[in-house]
Amino acid sequence: MKDKVLQIGKFVFFISLGVFIIWLFQRQLTPEEKTKIIDSFYTADYFYILLAAIITLLANLLRAVVWRMLLQPMNFHPGLNKTFGAVTIGYFANLAFPRFGEVLRCVILNRYDGIPTQKSIGTVIVERVLDMLVFAVIFAAVCILQFSEVKDYMYTRFGTGIEAKFGDIPVLLTILYIFIGTALILGIFFLIFRKRIIKNTLYQKIARLFKDFLTGLKSIRDVKKPLLLIVCCIGIWLLYFLSTYVACFSITETSHLPLMTVLTVFVISSFGMMITPGGIGLYPVLVAESLAIFGVLKASGYALGWILWSSQTIVYIAAGLFYLILFPIIYKKHKYII
Repeated sequence: MKDKVLQIGKFVFFISLGVFIIWLFQRQLTPEEKTKIIDSFYTADYFYILLAAIITLLANLLRAVVWRMLLQPMNFHPGLNKTFGAVTIGYFANLAFPRFGEVLRCVILNRYDGIPTQKSIGTVIVERVLDMLVFAVIFAAVCILQFSEVKDYMYTRFGTGIEAKFGDIPVLLTILYIFIGTALILGIFFLIFRKRIIKNTLYQKIARLFKDFLTGLKSIRDVKKPLLLIVCCIGIWLLYFLSTYVACFSITETSHLPLMTVLTVFVISSFGMMITPGGIGLYPVLVAESLAIFGVLKASGYALGWILWSSQTIVYIAAGLFYLILFPIIYKKHKYII
């Protein structure tokens, strides 16, 4: 009962956060900008949106391939249709409960292929670690290659307000002081209360999660074709990026953007998907803000953000529901339930 209440609480919190972000951002829009956003949905070229949706599904198919490769060293060989269906259902679940989909897809694979859930969860952890490593490399590349543009925009957007509060202290130095001060305070707090903190349930969960990450990374050496695994992991993010790039052609204002600009938008907006369920509210805002770095009008950026988010959400809902209906019809439930 407690777990159910906690899940409902998380659902309400994240959905409320997404709705609040939508409300907060739309308050800044003029009536003309709101009209522009609505018109963009009518004038958009839906051929590119459909193509972007197909590319997203291909990325998820490649994710299913990676998952199968990670399961094989444990002598589990589920069919590609099962792993792809489970991944798709997982993305569908993530729209409501962030990260719940990772657990659900393992439950689905257990139900229809008999793979123990606790073992498949370990492979999902490995997959997510690889995901974060690839994303970290892409993020670092964007920070280095687009540093000047991002720095100037961040200073114009937020830096002047910070300097107004902190006087003549440079913005980056102010951030450095805050970071060092926070780290020192947390360090001192941990040293004083370390015995209580170590016994805390939350700390133990985080420690176990970190241990699972390390174990998961070590298990990669058992994969039969590690180089192919790495190529596939990179391919997933390349397809996600290609989906965003193709979708930019759907509206005139973003159809001319170069690859590097779209890559920057893709990286920044990806954080929206990580924070709120399916990126609701936050994803379109981050698309608009990142496009503003390169001079795209706020209304056009927000319109593209909503077009991208809407198309991806529809794809996840449709594909997830399809497999939820299909699996009980074509597969029998397996005797394993854990």
